Amino acid sequence: MLHITWQRLLARGRAASPAALGVAALTAALGAGAAPALAAPRQIVVATAAITDVLDPHKTVGEPGTIYVANVFDSLVRLNPNPKDGRGRHLPALAKSWTTAPDGRSIDFVLNTAAKFQDMTPVTAEDVKFSIERAIAPATKNPYASSWLGNIAGVDILAPDKVRLRLKFAWSGTLDALAARAEILPKAYLTRVGDAEFARHPIGTGPYKVTGYKRSDRIELTAFEGYWGTPPAASKVIWRAVPDINTRVALLTSGGADLITNLLPGLVKLAQSNGLTVDFRRGAFQRFIEFNTIKGGPLADRRVRLAMNIAIDRKTLFNAVFGRDVEWVNGPSSSFQVGGDAAPPYPYDPAKARELLKEAGFANGFKTELIYAPGRYIGDEELLPSLVSYWKKIGVDVRLVSMEYSSWLQAVQDKAFTGMAAFAKAPGQVADPFSSFDRHIRCGAVYSAYCNKDIDALVETARGSIDAAKLKAVFAKAQLMAHDDAAAIFLFDEPAILAHKPSVTWNSEFGPDLGIGWNAIGFAK
Repeated sequence: MLHITWQRLLARGRAASPAALGVAALTAALGAGAAPALAAPRQIVVATAAITDVLDPHKTVGEPGTIYVANVFDSLVRLNPNPKDGRGRHLPALAKSWTTAPDGRSIDFVLNTAAKFQDMTPVTAEDVKFSIERAIAPATKNPYASSWLGNIAGVDILAPDKVRLRLKFAWSGTLDALAARAEILPKAYLTRVGDAEFARHPIGTGPYKVTGYKRSDRIELTAFEGYWGTPPAASKVIWRAVPDINTRVALLTSGGADLITNLLPGLVKLAQSNGLTVDFRRGAFQRFIEFNTIKGGPLADRRVRLAMNIAIDRKTLFNAVFGRDVEWVNGPSSSFQVGGDAAPPYPYDPAKARELLKEAGFANGFKTELIYAPGRYIGDEELLPSLVSYWKKIGVDVRLVSMEYSSWLQAVQDKAFTGMAAFAKAPGQVADPFSSFDRHIRCGAVYSAYCNKDIDALVETARGSIDAAKLKAVFAKAQLMAHDDAAAIFLFDEPAILAHKPSVTWNSEFGPDLGIGWNAIGFAK
């Protein structure tokens, strides 16, 4: 019933690139045993699907850009890579302390005077002001300026080691956004050489500096000896772009790589059986199936949407796709977001699902469709047909409609689909839940074909608040309301799956795509 086979999972990896190895060749490579120890044990080769093609941190985008920035640059604060350690969500970086105004409209930062740029010049308040105002300037064309940094009005210098960040409105996600997208750059150097030269020879304050670059192929990162924080474990990282997953695995087992990312779920057991270590970490995406309720029809009825949710045996399905338990999403927010742990999981109850359909007037079921973009999300080739099988058991006949990505995206934005759409949201580092509701649940939002005015009104009562207790109360209630109204088919937090040699460790609760970078790499004792 689950439509999941080992051969199909391997075939998905092979289809990624003309350079892909055959299954037999991949299995032979894995069977060769662990690769010999590195001649230089403090040098690491990392292989990912892609590297960034833009070295200016205020202009790069996507997962490769996020990883690159985390290695070479710092902001005023950083995300704690292991928040369960009790130190909190945010840690000092280029600021050693900060104070938020009572109205939440400004934040004062005291700078870390030990921090230096990679040309050994000190970080000053002038650099901070220049960098943040550059990041939000329209001329910079920062792809994250409006969505992440849109509440920043400007920066005032209060002292050589103190700045004030002025905000257009209070937002509890400001520190998250700063950690993710407000990198500090050397004003003097950038002004002297210009944007184009800076993009060729970037200078940051991060644990690694760029010492070599071949577009779309590799970036050479060398540990910065003047780094203000704990020195990275690896003295050099060769970061390679290897689009095909089978090729990445073969590199790992043959000694050509020490760590790879985005391992397919279907390759996990095979990798583990050949002595490789596999880590599941929190990734950037949260998976769900969006309903179009504004078109009317069966999906506009809450009972139908609830029936389709409880018709799914999530535990069995997710274990089949990933080979293990993953974090369930039970509403618009994940458990790490404010209020995200308020809603319980949906039970698996196909008998009750059929009762609900009968109550809604669909005792004989109905037909609908689910649009998706092939290859967009990990596991869709297995996940989506399995969902269709579960729904068919309660009488709902769902036709899968494959669409080219740009056409799929346009259909979602225009609300032009008549049934459902396979989707993911990427709050990334932002624990604040406004993005989840504003983009995917709110009436008329860019990616929302669902509308519940009561939920919208409730969320608005928290707009502009930085009161932790109020935010938790509002979003816990909003999470429960969306869950009870079955606003979507809520699924799971998509994990970041890493594979590496046993001699290498990954020392973070998060994957590299959440702004962690290669500083999380360590060596086993």
